Amino acid sequence: MKVLKEGFEATDEVANGFRIINEAILNRPEYGTHFLARLDGEVVAVSSVIYLAGVAGIYNVATLEKARGKGIGTAITKQPLFEAKSKGYQLAILHSSDLGFNIYKNNKT
Repeated sequence: MKVLKEGFEATDEVANGFRIINEAILNRPEYGTHFLARLDGEVVAVSSVIYLAGVAGIYNVATLEKARGKGIGTAITKQPLFEAKSKGYQLAILHSSDLGFNIYKNNKT
């Protein structure tokens, strides 16, 4: 939750919304998975994949500022795609914040 809150510069109210969604997925793993990336043992990036109506949705991708520019954000975005593909999903969507849009748009991988 710390990474989501800091990564999105979220208010406590928004962070509480993230917490509710995250707990719902943890209680029903068939609907999705959360991913964590660590750097020197500290969680510095997160993402989630939600499975619904035959589509894998990538959400809540956040990387702490101190860990940006190291490829961690790319990895934490791709891992849910790899999982979705292994489960047979052929269609994925990515919900992007304004901050992340150009990063995804310019990524050639």
